[in-house]
Amino acid sequence: MKKSLFSIISVFLISGLVTFTGCKKEPIESTPPLLADPSVTEISVNSAVLKGMVLDEGSLAVTERGFCWSTEQEPLISDSKLAFGKGAGSYSGRITRLLPGTEYYVRTYASNLEGTSYSNAIMITTPATATTATVSTRVPEYITSVTVVAGGEVLNTGGGELAERGVCWSVVPSPTIESSRESAGTGSGRFTLLLTGLQPARTYYLRAYVISSAGISYGPEMSFKTLAIYGFKKADFPGESLNHSINFSIENIVYVGLGVSPALGFLPARDLWRWDEETNLWTRLADFPGTLSNPKGFSIGRRGYVLTSGGYDNEGNAVNEFWEFDPALNKWTRKSNLPSAVSRLSPVAFSIGSKGYIGLGLNPGGYLPVYNNDFWEWDQATDRWTRKSDFPGQGRTEAFAFALGTNGYIGTGNCSQAFFDPDSWDGDPMWLPPPSSTPAEGPDLADFWEYEQAADRWTRKSDFPGSARVNAVGFSISNKGYVGAGTYSFENDFWEWDQISDSWTKLGTVGESVLSLGGGSVGSGGYMLASPDAWSLHPIELWTFPLPTDD
Repeated sequence: MKKSLFSIISVFLISGLVTFTGCKKEPIESTPPLLADPSVTEISVNSAVLKGMVLDEGSLAVTERGFCWSTEQEPLISDSKLAFGKGAGSYSGRITRLLPGTEYYVRTYASNLEGTSYSNAIMITTPATATTATVSTRVPEYITSVTVVAGGEVLNTGGGELAERGVCWSVVPSPTIESSRESAGTGSGRFTLLLTGLQPARTYYLRAYVISSAGISYGPEMSFKTLAIYGFKKADFPGESLNHSINFSIENIVYVGLGVSPALGFLPARDLWRWDEETNLWTRLADFPGTLSNPKGFSIGRRGYVLTSGGYDNEGNAVNEFWEFDPALNKWTRKSNLPSAVSRLSPVAFSIGSKGYIGLGLNPGGYLPVYNNDFWEWDQATDRWTRKSDFPGQGRTEAFAFALGTNGYIGTGNCSQAFFDPDSWDGDPMWLPPPSSTPAEGPDLADFWEYEQAADRWTRKSDFPGSARVNAVGFSISNKGYVGAGTYSFENDFWEWDQISDSWTKLGTVGESVLSLGGGSVGSGGYMLASPDAWSLHPIELWTFPLPTDD
């Protein structure tokens, strides 16, 4: 019996030993760090800037990483080394105390508790002597009235150690680091800077620079002109008119009035006022005696002219009355009606010599809007209207127009397909949501057209480069056209168009955010009627725009 118990115990112990021994874990195989080969970004006679990366730490954490170098092909950390932190990831830094004109081999390394791993070696050669660096200058971009984005690129360090790179600028050519300057720190390659504190409407010269141990070098010189801050607010308009008012100018006098007034429940306001540029004073003139309906004004010589359109009389006929105003006599005289049978909201109007031109505009007769393309000429000497070549572009409303020499110009505007509800009339129209389809070139437009008076011919010119808009201000001085501002989005940019080159240049911005209500030329510049709010009772503001100079 005892023998049997002993046997059982022995078997149990042996079985347990076998079982225990079978659960023993195998040792985990260690893996070394995985390293990327180094790369060089800058090299001088005595130093080099390198980049390295620990791609994977392996089985143990990396406690130190960096570069090692030697004149031998497989450098070790026992030769020369420079550490840059620990763990995985990228790193960069400058190794120093190199000899000029010498070949070196560089490796990245990573150390952990089990030892040190190395990458493949690359060879670098230090220059024997240092020369000044080579730098290019970036073309100035994103120009405002007070800032510009500039920069450059260090193309070749020349073997010297770079102490500083950046951009210098001045209002005189050939700026140096003694002029205004902005630093981009050290290093080679490209750099970009925002230059601030500039003056509006000034021409500046700039170039990139590099300061190295070998001296100062400059990139090619660039020039640019900051935008003007356009506009001087003058005496506010003292009358009632706000929406659909007319304005025209004769030399240094601006005439404003007629239209509808929110203060009067959107009823017609017949008052006409003149503003004198020299005195900055407003004077009330003779009230308009005709039928008021969305008037449009322009001037020929020393007379002003007003077309009232956009509505219908009691018999359902389109209102197309045409009136002359003589400032010398302070007198209105009715002229021949525009013979068109359609109504037109916000047409275009301008004059060339003794001829006046009116056309386009929105015909609101019905629930679907119709945009007119007809174009008419009025002869001041004969008081006769003649239909000219129809406008070939998209019919529109609220476009700008001006004349240069014997040509007229029309651009921007709106051709929205929103429904117009004539039954909702309570002094101002009601616009209903648009249907699913809109014109291919709309609803807001940016195209620009030329009308040749002698040839009775239209030609499309370079599109207005600003955003598509309505009620932009347009005027001309000499052989240049000026266009800007507008409604809906409170646009405040102003552009110059060159008639000879058919090119646009951005000149500046309006100093405040205002809603354009029309404008034109006055004296040697332009003017704009504006309001801080389209539908409130704010007074109309008058702004003038002298052309920008470098003074």
